[in-house]
Amino acid sequence: MSYQADVFEVLICSPSDVEAERALVRNTLHEWNDVNSTTRNQVLLPLAWETHTYPDMGRPPQEVIDEQIVQRGDLLIGVFWTRIGTPTEEYASGSVEEIEKYIDAGKPVMLFFSSMPVVSGSVDQEQFDELQAFRESCEKRGLLETYDSLDAFRRKLGAKLQLMTNRCDLFGSREATEAPTLPGLDDPQLPNLTREAQVLLVEAANDKNGVIIHVESFSGMQVSTNNRQFVDQADARSRATWGGAIDELEAYELAERTSDSISRITRKGYERADLLSR
Repeated sequence: MSYQADVFEVLICSPSDVEAERALVRNTLHEWNDVNSTTRNQVLLPLAWETHTYPDMGRPPQEVIDEQIVQRGDLLIGVFWTRIGTPTEEYASGSVEEIEKYIDAGKPVMLFFSSMPVVSGSVDQEQFDELQAFRESCEKRGLLETYDSLDAFRRKLGAKLQLMTNRCDLFGSREATEAPTLPGLDDPQLPNLTREAQVLLVEAANDKNGVIIHVESFSGMQVSTNNRQFVDQADARSRATWGGAIDELEAYELAERTSDSISRITRKGYERADLLSR
């Protein structure tokens, strides 16, 4: 069934040493759409120079990229590891130029910096030093995130993206488009959780150990708590929906990850579950 939705274009910004992260950003945006687009009537569309620009001669490359995609984006997700990128006429790199222009325009900017180990001797020291100087300037002007593995990046990006889209004025209020809610959602103490996150929280609070088990394997994903299984392993939408629900609970500190496959309900989570169960 067709439906109307507001489309927000998300610029993926990074140098050349984080190709894996760029792919994960795209996947995370698609997963967000799987979980949220029909209930919120909103779609997040990845925007990247390698897929959304066309050849155009006569001007510096970054100027062409700015005109074709940078100016039209609504949100920027930037990722860095060891390189800052290729310098432009005015900035340390094209990525830096894009970030600074988004900041100046008042558009949301989410920055992630990798602390993953690198092979000895593989780092361009000049690039790395410039990147550290840029990072220090960013730390003085806002909040940024770090990650130490690709899995940590995927989890953090999913959780932070959910938080940002719930709270940022760009995406407006969710009141009119949310799915039906459980009793107690109107309580002002409650965050804006999707229905799946509410169901998972209440069920986990009734589990004798207060844990959510989430295991990914070649056969798919399993999410279970209180002797209930929530994922249809054959359905990609189901996997994305319940994986996103876990990310929501962790982002709101209603659950905390204690291992790669276990999240435990926090005191705050139990309190919110009690409100939902009224």
